[in-house]
Amino acid sequence: MRCKTLLTSSVKNIGHPLKKRRRKGGAEDQPVQRESGFIRKNSLLLRGRRNLQKWHASGKKTPQRSSPLEKTGGIPEMRTKEMERYRGEEGFTLVEMMVVIIIVGILAAVAVPLYTGYVEKSKITEATSIIGAIITSEKLEMQRLPSQGFYSAAGKDDFKAKGLDLSDTKYFTYSVEASGGPPNTKFEVTATATTEYRSDPANCWIKYTYDPSTTPVGKWSSDGTCITADMIPGTQ
Repeated sequence: MRCKTLLTSSVKNIGHPLKKRRRKGGAEDQPVQRESGFIRKNSLLLRGRRNLQKWHASGKKTPQRSSPLEKTGGIPEMRTKEMERYRGEEGFTLVEMMVVIIIVGILAAVAVPLYTGYVEKSKITEATSIIGAIITSEKLEMQRLPSQGFYSAAGKDDFKAKGLDLSDTKYFTYSVEASGGPPNTKFEVTATATTEYRSDPANCWIKYTYDPSTTPVGKWSSDGTCITADMIPGTQ
């Protein structure tokens, strides 16, 4: 029963800032106020404010707190959310970089020659198309002037007189030489590479030879080194 009474009285006194104390003789003391956490903080703030006022009154300068940026050379010690997000991510190792470089090198070794071949074939397309136009013009000339036969031409002006405009040609220069007459029954068209085709165009040429006395009548040929046989049309 006594323990229950003590527990009840202690529960009732919880939260009360005032508590009456009694001496052994029974006389009642003045109520004493307990300091709560809030009151203790306020008292510390008031004490700090009084100390600061005394410091100013003495004429001394207020001590300045050092910034965390000054201690770390402009870099705050705390980590930002962005840095925390990338924390733990790893980069490439040296072995991985070497593997990537090797793969790129293999692809380049295979792709560059193929690309170069495609570019050269696209340039040769100009020569084959112009030679085809000259062949057609020669056959028309044979039908128009059978007593003369095929004609010879050595420049753009000569071809222009026969109705062929070669002003847009870039990678090759063209000439045709007729023979076997009069009337001329044979001709040979030559396309010679220029510096636009390659930096050193020496011995780079494509020829078409027309001779009705041979089999086949028309034959394509090339130098075989600069322009190989697989780059030109077949025999016709």
